[in-house]
Amino acid sequence: MFVDADDWIEPKTFEEFVKFMDANPKVDVCMCNGFVDEMSGAQRVMLPNSNDVEILDAKSALKILFTPYRMEVWAKMYRHSVIKNFKFDETLYMGEPYLFNWQLFNVARKIGIIPHRVYHYVLNNTGLSARNNYEDSTYRYDFLKANLKIYNERGENEISKLVATQNL
Repeated sequence: MFVDADDWIEPKTFEEFVKFMDANPKVDVCMCNGFVDEMSGAQRVMLPNSNDVEILDAKSALKILFTPYRMEVWAKMYRHSVIKNFKFDETLYMGEPYLFNWQLFNVARKIGIIPHRVYHYVLNNTGLSARNNYEDSTYRYDFLKANLKIYNERGENEISKLVATQNL
């Protein structure tokens, strides 16, 4: 599990993930819900309509990967046997988690989603994501479009089809 330096997790986070993954041995990646903690002290639920446990195949999971709070590596636990051969592409200026997850989701047997709100994403108004208007859907779409060339050069044309069908 990756936790951003300014984020934090609830004390039972690992217990919730491990319990779910032990009960579902084909789940190679597990995602959770959480909170967005604003610098002002305000807090909101990341995914307010996510209240059910889901187990998805790779194709279904890829459809939700490019939605808010799902692209990043945080708020996910990865099975070591699957993640051990993956590395972040350090040649990308931004977006290495997106490519990382996209590649990993393509080999994962199943992806689990638990509704537990155990991750706290601290919305930092001075960070890189704030300066680039990261949460704005137009920015995300433009960012993904700009990086499609890199992804396509690697023979990963399926992402083009996926992004084309999304309302990013």
